[in-house]
Amino acid sequence: MARITSSTIRMSRPEDWALSTTLTGSHASARENVEVKRAIVEGAFVVLHCHQHWPGDHDYVGIDIFRLDDVGKIVEHWDVLQIVLGHSEHPKGMF
Repeated sequence: MARITSSTIRMSRPEDWALSTTLTGSHASARENVEVKRAIVEGAFVVLHCHQHWPGDHDYVGIDIFRLDDVGKIVEHWDVLQIVLGHSEHPKGMF
């Protein structure tokens, strides 16, 4: 399998992804700034735990799951998003 990097994910976004998300419709809108906090790779899957800063909207904590083909191109995407809360009931926070 191809080596996966942030530029691999950013540059390989074809219009025919199988995108499964509840908030952004059939194709996700561009995000102004995404801070990757954790990345996990297993086989054909990449999981990112991110702090997402959306222009004109809330900040979100997100989990993005990508399935890649044999050359490292994204072929499927799922996500889970939650608005970053102003406070946490425990000291660890959301990240």
